[in-house]
Amino acid sequence: MFVPDTAQELRYRTALRIATFLGENGLERKKIYEQMKESYDLRSEIVHGHIKKGKKKFAPRELIKLSRSYLREALLKILESSHRFEPSKLEAQLLEKE
Repeated sequence: MFVPDTAQELRYRTALRIATFLGENGLERKKIYEQMKESYDLRSEIVHGHIKKGKKKFAPRELIKLSRSYLREALLKILESSHRFEPSKLEAQLLEKE
């Protein structure tokens, strides 16, 4: 949903775009960015069948709950907006924020 325009740097771009889209300020965007990077890692581990049992910032259940919550928030924001959702423009929007 957030990276339909590229197959490169998916972890980075997904986390950055979600954080840009949902975060209200720099601190919130940074928190969402870190959470979504770790969520992407967990997704990759599950898909590829190599779940690592190391120290992580977030428990898998917590990441799943966070990811579900952010997805719900993003979908509602998209549906309630009168503007067309263009994920490829989110990176430029981040640079324009104060």
